[in-house]
Amino acid sequence: MAIGIGENVLEVGSWGDFSVNGVHAAQLDGPDNDLFRLPFRHIIVSDKERVFYLDHEDSGEPLVHVKAFKDMVSVKIMGGESVAEQFSNSTGILGQFGTGLRVGRDGTTVFNDVDSNAFGQEWQVRNWEEKLFQRSRAPQHPQQKCKLPPSPSSSALRGRRLGETVGRAEAEEACKHWGQDKALCVNDIIATGDLELAQAGGY
Repeated sequence: MAIGIGENVLEVGSWGDFSVNGVHAAQLDGPDNDLFRLPFRHIIVSDKERVFYLDHEDSGEPLVHVKAFKDMVSVKIMGGESVAEQFSNSTGILGQFGTGLRVGRDGTTVFNDVDSNAFGQEWQVRNWEEKLFQRSRAPQHPQQKCKLPPSPSSSALRGRRLGETVGRAEAEEACKHWGQDKALCVNDIIATGDLELAQAGGY
């Protein structure tokens, strides 16, 4: 994950590995940090989980919440009406802000559920767009398209289902405390084969 605020960029990767403006594990905690013009906090919850907060400059409440749990990284934009106004015109692979409609780059085309793969390719970062990450990784547009996961019928996936990954019943049992986010938890565990993801809490 990379987020740019002004001329500064925070990158967060798996296991909480992070850098600021290319400086690995930069020391930015504390009230005197104004690199992002927002209070910044970095909390090591455990050897598997780290949390990063960019706080609102007036209230001190979290504005951007980034969590890394093992190989998973999540981002939440927090706040009320002022934040909603700032993001009201936002679109992208997560959908249009406020409506969740999966709108294409032209601002009008809406991709239906059956076009999930096409929608993902639609929002691959283009070679002419600003790059936030310090290092470019494959796949890079236009030479390579985003890689799609194997189809359920692939032999590799069938092999994993025969004993190399976690079954749905086991995943549902591990995720039963997640409430309305249970389905997300189950999907993550089945995709990764890692039951410990149930300990991450709701993303």
